[in-house]
Amino acid sequence: MNQTISLKQALQIIEAKDEKGNPIPFDISFRTLQRNSKTGGALRTIRSAKLLVSVAKQCPTNHQLIKQLQQPNRIKKSPNHYANRTRNIQKPNGDIAKVRIRLIVSINNQKVVY
Repeated sequence: MNQTISLKQALQIIEAKDEKGNPIPFDISFRTLQRNSKTGGALRTIRSAKLLVSVAKQCPTNHQLIKQLQQPNRIKKSPNHYANRTRNIQKPNGDIAKVRIRLIVSINNQKVVY
C-alpha cells in the first residue's frame, strides 16, 4: 500500500460500472463502528466485493423475475446512503455489508486519505 488516493477517487472506484452497467469488483478494507454501543474498530477486508445496486437498475434474469413475482409487494424504506455516508457492498458469497465511507482504509491496495 504505497500509493494513496482521495476519498472521492475511492468512491469512483466503488461506483464504477462496466459497459453493460454491472458493478466492477474491487478489494476493500474498512473499520467497523456501532455508535449505539460504542464498539467496533475491527478491520474488515473483503476481496472481489461489488457495490449493491437495486434490482430495478440492473438487468434482471428470468430467475430473478420469477422470484420477484412470487414475493408480496412491500414498501421499503429508503436507505439514504448519500445523507448517511454509507454504501451497501455485496460480498462474493452473496452476503451484504454496510460500509461507512469515512471508515474506508484502502481500496484495491491503495490507502484512502481524506
